[in-house]
Amino acid sequence: TCNDPDKTPASTNDWTCNCIAPATGTPATVIAAMCVNPGECAANSMTCTAAGQSCNDPDPMTANDWQCECIAPATGAPAVMMASTCMLDECIANAATCLMGQSCNDPDQTV
Repeated sequence: TCNDPDKTPASTNDWTCNCIAPATGTPATVIAAMCVNPGECAANSMTCTAAGQSCNDPDPMTANDWQCECIAPATGAPAVMMASTCMLDECIANAATCLMGQSCNDPDQTV
């Protein structure tokens, strides 16, 4: 995930990329972090990351149970051995843009 510790306009090039658990690695500033995925995700995480999702192997002792999971604020059920179908309601992050008396509606929430 991306983290910007100081969002003021004068603060630039301080954002970091961080691994999403259960992957581990050292955060990196202004470049992608090098993450290591455990279990079956070590060989299969690209299926998930290519879709903007994280990989989770719920039981390293069980074969073919790795899952792709949506990354918040996107939501959706995990999918076994394939990318999940994730939904993202952009109004969650952008509702304040609408003025008083207006409501936010995101008609296409597919990611």
